[in-house]
Amino acid sequence: MTKHGSSLEDYFAYLLTEAKVEFIAQYKAVPGRRYLWDFYIPEANLLVEIQGGTWAATGDNKHASGHTTHDGLHRDYEKNNLAVMADFPVFYFDAEMVHGGEAMATVTEYISHHATHDMRDMTEEVADMQEEDE
Repeated sequence: MTKHGSSLEDYFAYLLTEAKVEFIAQYKAVPGRRYLWDFYIPEANLLVEIQGGTWAATGDNKHASGHTTHDGLHRDYEKNNLAVMADFPVFYFDAEMVHGGEAMATVTEYISHHATHDMRDMTEEVADMQEEDE
């Protein structure tokens, strides 16, 4: 039994924890809708989806996956569009990206970039306030 939905999600949660990145698993980002995103990273207002099921329809073990059928793809598109309309950036990663380190590198780079922009915005706001006071 997995804690976060799949063993790949459990592994990604472990990586986030080791990197000291706070997250919420199985996050409902759009109120009133049934969709859950695998991870929400509040520090960057970022949603992350781990698409382990993409392997299910490849190789010798071909069977329908929730992410590779017509209905599954339609749900994924709708879910992504709702997130974008609610101003959430979304990253999608497959097993190779998680195990190869690309997923964590992308997330930590995004967090770093996001924090840098937040600090610039705060610095600009303080400068603007100081100019108004003069």
